[in-house]
Amino acid sequence: MKYLSFRTTITLIALYAAGLGGCAHPEQHATPTRGVWDNLSTLSGSHRGADVSEVLAYFQHIKTLSANALVTENAAAAQALSKQRSDSNRLKLALLLLLPNTAFKDEARAAALADEVLNNKTADAPHLKNLALLVAAVANEQKRQEERFWQLAQKQKDDEKRADALQQKLDALKSIEKDLIKREETKTIKVK
Repeated sequence: MKYLSFRTTITLIALYAAGLGGCAHPEQHATPTRGVWDNLSTLSGSHRGADVSEVLAYFQHIKTLSANALVTENAAAAQALSKQRSDSNRLKLALLLLLPNTAFKDEARAAALADEVLNNKTADAPHLKNLALLVAAVANEQKRQEERFWQLAQKQKDDEKRADALQQKLDALKSIEKDLIKREETKTIKVK
């Protein structure tokens, strides 16, 4: 199976956003509020594409944050989800948990949050299920890549240990060979 790079993942999400760009109404914008973007829960059924745009705008926003700001954002997003268990809040936290090089990165939890959206019978927005499917696929692929990385790292450590052990044996054999050569030289000198 071919693995997706983070850059490829971002491209897929951007293409998805471009495809749904016409679903959101231009007068509705998500704005950051104390680290967490407000959920557009007042939208009627015909405006649900705005939920997808909101989640994707949130993703664009969190990509620009510093490491310290991301830690704060993670806590705020988790708190927002505990207050309102909406599909958009689940996906926002899932996207946050997929960011590379963060202390809180958790592909398994991100996949679980996306799966909650997929399994939600009373979905906030049907379009969010498509985004959730993409997030779940990315999370599961990142998890597989991470597991493969750790397997390869462990294999490399094992190979290095074997190489060190073989080098020690080779050094010991060379030492024995030198001792044998010295003994032979001293025998031939004594014999003369």
